[in-house]
Amino acid sequence: MVSWYYHCLFKNEHHNARLVEKVRKDLRFDDYDDIMSNLPAFVEYAFTQQKHPSFSWVDFVRVWHERDVVHVRYEDLRKDTPGELQRIVHELTGKMIAEDLATQIAEEFSFERMAGRKAGSENKGSFMRKGIVGDWRNSFSDEARRAFDHFAGEELMKLGYEAGHSWVNH
Repeated sequence: MVSWYYHCLFKNEHHNARLVEKVRKDLRFDDYDDIMSNLPAFVEYAFTQQKHPSFSWVDFVRVWHERDVVHVRYEDLRKDTPGELQRIVHELTGKMIAEDLATQIAEEFSFERMAGRKAGSENKGSFMRKGIVGDWRNSFSDEARRAFDHFAGEELMKLGYEAGHSWVNH
């Protein structure tokens, strides 16, 4: 949700200017950089009013979760990119790729190489904004947690990110 906030409210190299213009017209925040204050309203907007794309994250999860597709989590890719690449290729093709090839691919397409900076070094004007796991915790106020849980708490559990609704109070 934090990445989606930045994509919708800050122009980046992926030609999102029309989206930013539309969302900023809909959500007239005093300070778009104040994500902590703005996120609850953005969460509600993203789940109830936003028309591009024509589906929400909840819709996406509900449609694809039960299908026979390869599920990939960013957290797992950051933790063990070569291992995840091997798993993904195996699930897609039934064949394993060599560990050294997976490592080579992981290095070639790493955040650091693609973004030109170390993970954690933020660039709000880039589609590849920060490249770290768990940074959402720095932007989600209690109110934002409650809003997200209201609209997508069941999907967080379905995907295994949370065991229940207690994450809202942490």
